[in-house]
Amino acid sequence: MSSKVVAFNSHRKLFEAIDMNSLDEIRKFLDAGMRVDQTDDEGLSLLMLASRERKPEIMAELIARGAPLEQRNHEGNTALVWAGMESHSEGLKLLIEAGANIYATDECGTSALHWSCVDELPDGEALACAKLLLEAGMPVDYQVKGGLTPLMEALSYGNLPMAEWLLHHGANINAFGQYDDMDPDGELMTALQNEIILNNTAGFSLGPNGEIIEGEPEDSSHIIQWIINHGALNLPMEDGQLTSDLARDHGLDEIAEQLEKLPTSVASIKKEPVRLRIVR
Repeated sequence: MSSKVVAFNSHRKLFEAIDMNSLDEIRKFLDAGMRVDQTDDEGLSLLMLASRERKPEIMAELIARGAPLEQRNHEGNTALVWAGMESHSEGLKLLIEAGANIYATDECGTSALHWSCVDELPDGEALACAKLLLEAGMPVDYQVKGGLTPLMEALSYGNLPMAEWLLHHGANINAFGQYDDMDPDGELMTALQNEIILNNTAGFSLGPNGEIIEGEPEDSSHIIQWIINHGALNLPMEDGQLTSDLARDHGLDEIAEQLEKLPTSVASIKKEPVRLRIVR
């Protein structure tokens, strides 16, 4: 058997050992001289794989052996981004303590903190990840590509428990964002305005071949009410139309009546180019 075939087989078996959670096998391969920074065909490093598969003992071994913390796969993910994406708090803690960049994002501009805002998990792992990142110094309103804040991410996914937690830690519910992140000149709007526009609109998902599958209309009125109850203002859009006018345009008369009783401006709010992604 040629040396290239032997090397290829060893490479494959090393990645398989991570999948199998076989720390002894991993040590054997690395002690034999295999590189700790090698990647697979998709650019996934050993540390990224261990992070994605939630293998903290293996992560600790790889970090101790000098595995690069900031390697990226072809989708721009680092091991820390993977930990946030998988709500893997133990792995995230290891990476933070090792000095990994907490501000790293994937190619879409999503940070580990933003990923932790996507799902409400019964085991509390997502919240544990968010706590770790804020304790490490990440601002609660940290803006990623296009300016999306964690609170906007949580509200876009309807994750109200996480949104509540973010507000408790100082998140700005009246931040302005960009409704269409495909149009850099698109209209700026708040999370509340975004939800009003999306109320009772059809969601969508991707099929097995990448095709767009239209879903059933979703009523997000409970999210709209939640945002109002937690300090949203009746702010104007760029064309001067108030949020209350927008609500009436979309048939939300009761919401409009509530908004008409609220202030229409606040000196501390600045319109900054924060892009809101539409996700259902």
